[in-house]
Amino acid sequence: MSLIVEKKANKFCAGDTIRTLNGHRVLDIIDYRFYQQEDNLVEYKRDEKPLSVQAQVSELRELTFTKEIPGIKKCQNRCRFCFIDQLPKGLRNTLYFKDDDWRLSFLTGNFITLTNLEIKDLDRIIEQRISPLYVSLHATDNSVREDLMGTKADNAVENLIRLDKERIITHIQIVLCPGLNDGDALVKTLADIEGLSNIGSVGLVPVGLTRYQKHDLNSFTASQAQDLISFIEPLQERFLKEKGENWVYLADEFYLRAGAGVPEEAHYHDFEQLENGVGLVRKWLEGFEKPKIPENGSFVVITGKAFEPILEEQLNKGSDKALFDVRGIKNEFFGPKINVTGLLTARDILSQVEPTNTPVLIPDIVLNENRLFLDDMSEEEFLKKLPTAHFMPTDSKEFCCWLQQSFG
Repeated sequence: MSLIVEKKANKFCAGDTIRTLNGHRVLDIIDYRFYQQEDNLVEYKRDEKPLSVQAQVSELRELTFTKEIPGIKKCQNRCRFCFIDQLPKGLRNTLYFKDDDWRLSFLTGNFITLTNLEIKDLDRIIEQRISPLYVSLHATDNSVREDLMGTKADNAVENLIRLDKERIITHIQIVLCPGLNDGDALVKTLADIEGLSNIGSVGLVPVGLTRYQKHDLNSFTASQAQDLISFIEPLQERFLKEKGENWVYLADEFYLRAGAGVPEEAHYHDFEQLENGVGLVRKWLEGFEKPKIPENGSFVVITGKAFEPILEEQLNKGSDKALFDVRGIKNEFFGPKINVTGLLTARDILSQVEPTNTPVLIPDIVLNENRLFLDDMSEEEFLKKLPTAHFMPTDSKEFCCWLQQSFG
């Protein structure tokens, strides 16, 4: 593994392969950053010819690379609830790749299972102080883990304990599957890890089930979601006294499914698991400020079914006339149990929103970095079918500013 320079900058040309930095082999962007000093001896290859050069930190920081994380480690688990295994055939190949690479966990917040870590990985994480990491734990009981994740005698819990002893911060995710790792199994999991010193937070999220699931799994009912809330709240009160924060948090979906209001902003501490759907609703509500737009204006706003009632109430609050026609799109592509905005496809939006002269506002979270929907339709193709569509920021503060600037 090595880093290949993407474009010419300073002393380097596109295609140069970085080999070592100050005598240390460079495998990826993490090594590249970790071994930098004020003055650096860089060994590299150009057209297979070994070369070396002295370079300042400022020169190295200007370099970009064609593949910053080469050799991404693939997940070897066979989790019954794996969302990727529930995808239909015919999507782009990248959607089917299941990564379990600690480097992506550190750089982008991806969750890893710790079941695929080798000793050299652990040693490197500790040596380079790679922290925080985001860990999908799900359960600590061996029999539950084997049933849930398809693993036998894995060393994830052991690895977590070692990282904790070495003061590596971790944020834990537990995907809850009713009847499998909730109830007594969850009690054991939380009891086993609450004594560890460097777990920053624990996020409990409900299993996501598409119409293509192959295993006998069930979603949380409203009553089960309420029971979970009732079980967790006393624990949060205790953790708040002992740890200074609630420590274990429930995904917004549990509160929405139970018909309960989401907690206040202070409940979420630093919103450590926002990307995991924990606190997103509260973050939106706190950041929202009514934008100044013409009273005769009107908009169609697209969202997932779960967020529809909250968004409708917030956007039209205090208005004599509903300026925002909020449309919760039914997810036909993945099935009715998937109701979040980020998993909406182009075809579902187009089939449920008729062409109109009214601006149609769509959260930009439905597009990836290449401006593609999950079902591979490009933004350009979509706009040909629905020309009045506009892709809006998902952050409420940014949304209000964008709306006022665009239509005020």
